[in-house]
Amino acid sequence: MKISVFRLILATSRATASPFLRPNPGSITSVAREPTTMPTFGTSGTLASGMTYVWSASLTVAFSFTSGSGTAPRWAAALEATRQNPTSNRKRAPGFMANTSLAPATGSRRSNRAGPATTRSGFEASDLSTPLGNMAVEYTALRGGERFEKHGPGGRDMAVSRGLLLVLVVASLMSPAPGQSSPAARTSGSPSQRPSFIAAASCKGLASLTLPNATITLARRVDAGAFTPSAPAGSAAPPAAAAQAFRVLPAFCRVAATLRPSSDSDIKIELWMPAAEWNGKFQAVGNGAFMGSIPYAAMATALGRGYATGSTDTGHAGGGAAWAVGHPEKLIDYGWRAVHELAVTSKKILASYYEAGPQFSYWNGCSAGGRQGLKEAQRFPSDFDGIIAGAPGLDWTGRAAQAVRIAQVLEKTDAARLSQAERQLLHGAVIEACDALDGVKDGLLESPQRCTFDPGVLQCKGSDRAACLTAPQVETARLMYSSAVNPKTKREIAGLERGSELGWTDLGWTGSARATGLDQFRFLVFGDPTWDVQKFDFHSDIVRAEESDTINALDPNLKPFIDRGGKLVQYHGWSDPQIAPGNSTQYYTRVLEALGRASEVHDSYRLFMAPGMAHCGGGEGPNRFDMVSALEQWVEHGRAPDQIVASLTVNGTVARTRPLCPYPQVAAYKGTGSADEAANFVCTAR
Repeated sequence: MKISVFRLILATSRATASPFLRPNPGSITSVAREPTTMPTFGTSGTLASGMTYVWSASLTVAFSFTSGSGTAPRWAAALEATRQNPTSNRKRAPGFMANTSLAPATGSRRSNRAGPATTRSGFEASDLSTPLGNMAVEYTALRGGERFEKHGPGGRDMAVSRGLLLVLVVASLMSPAPGQSSPAARTSGSPSQRPSFIAAASCKGLASLTLPNATITLARRVDAGAFTPSAPAGSAAPPAAAAQAFRVLPAFCRVAATLRPSSDSDIKIELWMPAAEWNGKFQAVGNGAFMGSIPYAAMATALGRGYATGSTDTGHAGGGAAWAVGHPEKLIDYGWRAVHELAVTSKKILASYYEAGPQFSYWNGCSAGGRQGLKEAQRFPSDFDGIIAGAPGLDWTGRAAQAVRIAQVLEKTDAARLSQAERQLLHGAVIEACDALDGVKDGLLESPQRCTFDPGVLQCKGSDRAACLTAPQVETARLMYSSAVNPKTKREIAGLERGSELGWTDLGWTGSARATGLDQFRFLVFGDPTWDVQKFDFHSDIVRAEESDTINALDPNLKPFIDRGGKLVQYHGWSDPQIAPGNSTQYYTRVLEALGRASEVHDSYRLFMAPGMAHCGGGEGPNRFDMVSALEQWVEHGRAPDQIVASLTVNGTVARTRPLCPYPQVAAYKGTGSADEAANFVCTAR
């Protein structure tokens, strides 16, 4: 039967807002004459004229067309689709995409071929006679109220819900020839590979949106390439390379808001929503250190991938922590509340703009942003479906204490400091001693925790200072590597790993780590702008810091997050000189101990350690990788990342690739081929 007229209407309502185009059909949970019957049906087949079928879940899709013969009655099928997460019991909606091909049915059964359909509990491929083939579509956005049409035997009324009506006009519709496959379903990625979504509301109209504890302060369309970021207070304008990244952005709706969940809150957020080609997903991005500004560069990256993206200044301006004195509510905003409010408010704005909330929501952050992600998984397991937590400062109190402890020693005597040349000497000795432990000499330590190099071997003999370290410098190096025990919690506060020496400054600790450690105790713990590191008492002051903590993200109970199907990808560079990598490995171990189900944890939470990588990137090892795509595949398609290939680029050329393996696995050299190629390594147990 040839189809001459075809119209596809997709409808969503504010009450059940869901995105409505998905690359893969997924599982259909019901097909029946009445929506109350719930048999199972596969995702390929044809539709029989003269019947109304219902596939149930949360998104209504209405088909109506007439047959070319003019003899069959006009009819429609009201369809709703679901997607079953392969690794959990949580249902995800919806699962139908317009350009997905439905193959012609086969079979000999011919019941209910003509005339009114009889009620039955199931639906079989042999019942189908009108094939749906490949569809090329164009999109038109409409606004409307209730829509009624007469369809099916007896002229049954079918109501399409109030809300956005997205009409897809078919430019061509034909059955595939035998042996001819349909175009591959498109997935997220480059703009040419994404399904398109069209906004239902005007961007400017969002200015009048009423939201709890929120005031919209800006709602404006930004044309493609027209965004110019303002520099955060006290900082320079973005460099030319960064500015170029904004010039290639697509058009988007820029919304700014101020959130006040408490009487002392002043949380600024921004949400960028693609004007076209929205991928139906939301990605919130994190900050660094004490925040204090919107990370536009990270938002630009997410927007370029088709995401609606948002972030927050966490409730204050500027990168220091003086704002915390006398403002306990602002400290709560910084510690966890601002990110949660960002997630909740952003989803409401998205639902108003597209009349469809995000189908998947992600968090992507490193350093303090990694801590924010872990805090979300621990405290608000429903905010995000997938979380990327890079180099997380999860033990913010311990990190600050370690930084101040080292600064206290280094400020007492210049003789304890290491120059750049002396740090290079130390690093070379570490590599020489431990490089071969992982089976290949490549200048990287795959498992630096196995390295027991003692800097004492470099101590100068007598008065000879050539290529050696003084006794105070040796003690500094040992202090940098050493761990301490938190006197209140009895947790280990990890030291830096061997191999991180090139990231140490002349003080033996990065300036930002020392500054944030100083600010932590000066403003957050003591509320005293005159407090100095020489006043620090490790045993008593860290206890006081723990008692007032709202920041640490150390809770190992990820069960609520895991139970709802959440996926967590954590990564950390083994050569990180700012946040000790041991923070990540210790936390992973504590999660396993707390939940007691290693296989279940592994199905939802994986940690990837990067040899030679510094803080959130940089370093001598492969430090560029696509965690977002890996997490998308896991959350949306159930394909967990068994390895993630990282690359090192030198002068614009890829010089080395290496697989990052799920901890505690390591990348083992196969014994042949270049040690600079990932294909010559395999992930294996230690």
